[in-house]
Amino acid sequence: MREEVREFLADHKDQVTRRFAGEGQPREEQEIHDYRTKSWGHDIAFNPIEEGLKASATGWGPRSGKRIREGDFLILSNPESRSGIAPYKVTSVEYYQDPPDRFKAKLEFAPGVRSTE
Repeated sequence: MREEVREFLADHKDQVTRRFAGEGQPREEQEIHDYRTKSWGHDIAFNPIEEGLKASATGWGPRSGKRIREGDFLILSNPESRSGIAPYKVTSVEYYQDPPDRFKAKLEFAPGVRSTE
């Protein structure tokens, strides 16, 4: 993961955890998967819904080898935003049998995560 993403996420970790932990229910810590840079075995096809507030996505990976789970975050590139990123929360995810790292997911824009730049 690139250094600026690590810094951004470190600065906003409490905010992300509070916003998406869900109605005070304890849950494991969310993983953050950076999909700004695509490569073989680490790619995503993004389909915006409701003007980008929600989305569906199909992808491969992630590069870290950790499977994407509901409640995790995907960081996508967005050159139109001030921060250059678009964070999305995974609301559901299913993995294909073949290849086993291919997934389809439903996403929700995470407006509570903002850049301090």
